[in-house]
Amino acid sequence: MRCFAFVIAAFLCATSSFAEVIIYRGGPIITMAGDEPETVEAIAVDDGKIIAVGTEATVSEKAGKKAKQVDLSGRTMLPGFIDAHGHISAVGATAGLANLSTSPVGQVNTIADLQETLRNCERPEGIPVIIGWGYDDSLIAEHRHPTRQELDAVSTVTPIMISHASGDCPGSWIAGGISDLFGADATGIRQRLTIVVPVGIIGAPLIWLGATTLQPDKKALADRETA
Repeated sequence: MRCFAFVIAAFLCATSSFAEVIIYRGGPIITMAGDEPETVEAIAVDDGKIIAVGTEATVSEKAGKKAKQVDLSGRTMLPGFIDAHGHISAVGATAGLANLSTSPVGQVNTIADLQETLRNCERPEGIPVIIGWGYDDSLIAEHRHPTRQELDAVSTVTPIMISHASGDCPGSWIAGGISDLFGADATGIRQRLTIVVPVGIIGAPLIWLGATTLQPDKKALADRETA
Protein backbone atom coordinates (compact mmCIF):
# COMPACT_ATOMS: atom_id res chain seq x y z
CA MET A 1 0.00 0.00 0.00
CA ARG A 2 2.83 2.42 0.86
CA CYS A 3 4.39 1.61 -2.50
CA PHE A 4 1.17 2.61 -4.28
CA ALA A 5 0.96 5.85 -2.32
CA PHE A 6 4.61 6.59 -3.14
CA VAL A 7 3.94 6.07 -6.84
CA ILE A 8 1.03 8.49 -6.71
CA ALA A 9 3.07 11.08 -4.85
CA ALA A 10 5.87 10.73 -7.42
CA PHE A 11 3.38 11.30 -10.24
CA LEU A 12 2.04 14.46 -8.61
CA CYS A 13 5.45 15.88 -7.64
CA ALA A 14 6.92 15.27 -11.08
CA THR A 15 4.14 17.07 -12.90
CA SER A 16 2.70 19.71 -10.57
CA SER A 17 5.38 22.29 -11.42
CA PHE A 18 3.99 22.54 -14.97
CA ALA A 19 0.52 23.46 -13.65
CA GLU A 20 -1.13 21.35 -16.33
CA VAL A 21 -4.24 19.26 -15.97
CA ILE A 22 -3.48 15.56 -15.62
CA ILE A 23 -5.85 12.63 -15.91
CA TYR A 24 -4.93 9.40 -14.14
CA ARG A 25 -6.64 6.31 -15.51
CA GLY A 26 -6.05 2.66 -16.31
CA GLY A 27 -6.17 1.15 -12.83
CA PRO A 28 -8.34 0.86 -9.75
CA ILE A 29 -8.67 4.31 -8.15
CA ILE A 30 -9.95 4.06 -4.58
CA THR A 31 -11.29 7.36 -3.24
CA MET A 32 -11.64 6.24 0.43
CA ALA A 33 -14.81 8.37 0.56
CA GLY A 34 -17.76 7.15 2.64
CA ASP A 35 -18.13 4.05 4.80
CA GLU A 36 -17.78 1.61 1.89
CA PRO A 37 -14.84 1.41 -0.55
CA GLU A 38 -15.49 3.48 -3.66
CA THR A 39 -13.62 2.79 -6.89
CA VAL A 40 -13.68 5.13 -9.89
CA GLU A 41 -12.26 4.94 -13.40
CA ALA A 42 -10.37 8.22 -13.51
CA ILE A 43 -9.27 11.30 -11.61
CA ALA A 44 -8.18 14.74 -12.89
CA VAL A 45 -5.64 16.95 -11.11
CA ASP A 46 -5.01 20.62 -11.84
CA ASP A 47 -1.95 22.21 -10.21
CA GLY A 48 -1.96 19.66 -7.41
CA LYS A 49 -5.70 19.86 -6.74
CA ILE A 50 -8.28 17.21 -7.64
CA ILE A 51 -10.88 18.75 -9.95
CA ALA A 52 -12.81 15.68 -11.11
CA VAL A 53 -13.42 12.09 -10.07
CA GLY A 54 -15.61 9.50 -11.79
CA THR A 55 -15.91 7.79 -15.15
CA GLU A 56 -13.30 8.42 -17.82
CA ALA A 57 -15.88 10.28 -19.92
CA THR A 58 -16.92 12.59 -17.08
CA VAL A 59 -13.35 13.32 -16.01
CA SER A 60 -12.14 13.91 -19.58
CA GLU A 61 -14.95 16.39 -20.20
CA LYS A 62 -14.02 18.31 -17.03
CA ALA A 63 -10.28 18.23 -17.69
CA GLY A 64 -10.41 19.32 -21.31
CA LYS A 65 -8.84 17.99 -24.49
CA LYS A 66 -5.34 19.26 -23.63
CA ALA A 67 -5.10 17.30 -20.39
CA LYS A 68 -2.12 15.00 -20.04
CA GLN A 69 -2.99 11.31 -19.79
CA VAL A 70 -1.22 9.08 -17.24
CA ASP A 71 -1.84 5.35 -17.57
CA LEU A 72 -1.64 3.57 -14.20
CA SER A 73 -1.07 0.27 -16.05
CA GLY A 74 -3.22 -1.63 -13.60
CA ARG A 75 -1.67 -0.15 -10.47
CA THR A 76 -3.96 0.91 -7.64
CA MET A 77 -4.21 4.61 -6.84
CA LEU A 78 -4.99 5.76 -3.30
CA PRO A 79 -5.08 9.11 -1.50
CA GLY A 80 -1.75 10.08 0.07
CA PHE A 81 -1.18 9.12 3.68
CA ILE A 82 0.48 11.22 6.37
CA ASP A 83 1.28 9.13 9.44
CA ALA A 84 3.54 10.89 11.92
CA HIS A 85 3.59 8.12 14.51
CA GLY A 86 2.06 4.75 13.76
CA HIS A 87 2.24 1.33 15.40
CA ILE A 88 0.63 -0.79 12.70
CA SER A 89 2.90 -3.76 13.40
CA ALA A 90 1.78 -3.77 17.04
CA VAL A 91 -1.73 -4.79 15.93
CA GLY A 92 -0.37 -8.10 14.70
CA ALA A 93 2.07 -8.51 17.58
CA THR A 94 -0.70 -8.23 20.19
CA ALA A 95 -3.44 -10.08 18.30
CA GLY A 96 -2.98 -13.28 20.29
CA LEU A 97 -2.57 -11.63 23.70
CA ALA A 98 -5.12 -10.80 26.38
CA ASN A 99 -6.49 -7.32 25.72
CA LEU A 100 -6.38 -5.45 29.03
CA SER A 101 -7.37 -2.06 27.61
CA THR A 102 -10.03 0.04 29.28
CA SER A 103 -13.27 1.10 27.56
CA PRO A 104 -13.91 1.78 24.75
CA VAL A 105 -10.86 -0.07 23.35
CA GLY A 106 -11.28 -3.00 25.75
CA GLN A 107 -13.45 -4.02 28.69
CA VAL A 108 -11.00 -3.87 31.60
CA ASN A 109 -12.18 -1.08 33.90
CA THR A 110 -11.24 -2.63 37.25
CA ILE A 111 -8.58 -4.97 38.57
CA ALA A 112 -11.30 -7.62 38.86
CA ASP A 113 -11.96 -7.18 35.12
CA LEU A 114 -8.24 -7.57 34.48
CA GLN A 115 -8.12 -10.81 36.48
CA GLU A 116 -11.16 -12.23 34.69
CA THR A 117 -9.72 -11.38 31.27
CA LEU A 118 -6.47 -13.15 32.13
CA ARG A 119 -8.37 -16.21 33.41
CA ASN A 120 -10.28 -16.45 30.14
CA CYS A 121 -7.21 -15.91 27.95
CA GLU A 122 -6.57 -18.77 25.53
CA ARG A 123 -2.83 -19.33 25.24
CA PRO A 124 -1.46 -20.25 21.81
CA GLU A 125 -0.04 -23.76 21.72
CA GLY A 126 3.52 -23.91 23.00
CA ILE A 127 3.36 -20.59 24.87
CA PRO A 128 4.26 -21.26 28.55
CA VAL A 129 3.02 -17.92 29.90
CA ILE A 130 -0.16 -15.83 29.97
CA ILE A 131 0.58 -12.46 28.39
CA GLY A 132 -1.69 -9.43 28.58
CA TRP A 133 -1.19 -5.95 27.20
CA GLY A 134 -2.67 -2.46 27.41
CA TYR A 135 -3.66 -2.05 31.05
CA ASP A 136 -3.64 1.55 32.31
CA ASP A 137 -3.44 2.25 36.03
CA SER A 138 -4.60 5.82 35.46
CA LEU A 139 -7.90 4.72 33.89
CA ILE A 140 -9.03 1.70 35.90
CA ALA A 141 -11.25 2.34 38.92
CA GLU A 142 -8.55 1.60 41.51
CA HIS A 143 -6.07 4.06 39.92
CA ARG A 144 -3.11 1.81 40.71
CA HIS A 145 -1.11 -1.07 39.30
CA PRO A 146 -2.22 -4.60 40.07
CA THR A 147 -0.14 -6.36 42.68
CA ARG A 148 1.70 -9.62 42.35
CA GLN A 149 -0.78 -11.18 44.78
CA GLU A 150 -3.68 -10.12 42.55
CA LEU A 151 -2.03 -11.81 39.58
CA ASP A 152 -1.27 -14.88 41.68
CA ALA A 153 -5.02 -15.05 42.32
CA VAL A 154 -5.38 -15.78 38.61
CA SER A 155 -2.74 -18.52 38.60
CA THR A 156 0.24 -19.61 40.66
CA VAL A 157 1.05 -22.37 38.17
CA THR A 158 1.20 -20.49 34.88
CA PRO A 159 3.49 -17.42 34.82
CA ILE A 160 1.73 -14.18 33.95
CA MET A 161 3.21 -11.09 32.31
CA ILE A 162 1.20 -7.96 31.58
CA SER A 163 2.43 -4.82 29.89
CA HIS A 164 1.35 -1.23 30.40
CA ALA A 165 -0.55 0.77 27.80
CA SER A 166 2.20 3.38 27.56
CA GLY A 167 4.42 1.13 25.48
CA ASP A 168 7.13 3.79 25.38
CA CYS A 169 7.92 3.00 29.03
CA PRO A 170 7.78 -0.80 28.99
CA GLY A 171 7.09 -2.40 32.32
CA SER A 172 5.52 -5.62 33.43
CA TRP A 173 4.02 -7.21 36.51
CA ILE A 174 4.98 -10.79 37.10
CA ALA A 175 3.14 -13.61 38.87
CA GLY A 176 3.73 -17.32 39.21
CA GLY A 177 7.52 -17.14 39.46
CA ILE A 178 8.53 -16.30 35.91
CA SER A 179 12.08 -15.70 37.13
CA ASP A 180 12.35 -19.38 38.09
CA LEU A 181 10.92 -20.48 34.77
CA PHE A 182 13.48 -18.53 32.74
CA GLY A 183 16.37 -18.90 35.15
CA ALA A 184 16.67 -15.10 35.34
CA ASP A 185 17.88 -13.22 38.39
CA ALA A 186 16.22 -10.15 39.86
CA THR A 187 18.39 -7.61 37.99
CA GLY A 188 16.26 -4.68 36.89
CA ILE A 189 13.43 -5.33 39.31
CA ARG A 190 12.72 -2.08 41.10
CA GLN A 191 10.46 -3.49 43.82
CA ARG A 192 10.58 -6.96 45.37
CA LEU A 193 9.34 -8.93 48.34
CA THR A 194 12.68 -10.72 48.70
CA ILE A 195 15.89 -10.75 46.73
CA VAL A 196 14.45 -13.15 44.15
CA VAL A 197 10.65 -12.73 44.25
CA PRO A 198 9.48 -9.93 41.95
CA VAL A 199 6.56 -7.90 43.26
CA GLY A 200 6.48 -4.84 41.06
CA ILE A 201 7.55 -3.35 37.75
CA ILE A 202 10.38 -4.92 35.79
CA GLY A 203 12.47 -2.41 33.88
CA ALA A 204 12.76 -2.36 30.11
CA PRO A 205 16.31 -3.87 29.87
CA LEU A 206 15.24 -7.13 31.50
CA ILE A 207 12.02 -7.28 29.47
CA TRP A 208 13.89 -6.99 26.18
CA LEU A 209 16.49 -9.46 27.41
CA GLY A 210 13.72 -11.92 28.18
CA ALA A 211 12.05 -11.31 24.84
CA THR A 212 15.19 -11.85 22.79
CA THR A 213 17.54 -14.22 24.62
CA LEU A 214 15.93 -16.11 27.51
CA GLN A 215 14.50 -19.55 26.92
CA PRO A 216 12.28 -21.42 29.40
CA ASP A 217 13.98 -23.97 31.61
CA LYS A 218 12.44 -27.23 30.37
CA LYS A 219 12.52 -28.94 33.76
CA ALA A 220 10.89 -25.95 35.48
CA LEU A 221 8.26 -25.81 32.74
CA ALA A 222 7.54 -29.55 33.06
CA ASP A 223 7.23 -29.23 36.83
CA ARG A 224 4.66 -26.45 36.37
CA GLU A 225 2.62 -28.39 33.85
CA THR A 226 2.35 -31.37 36.19
CA ALA A 227 1.82 -29.36 39.38
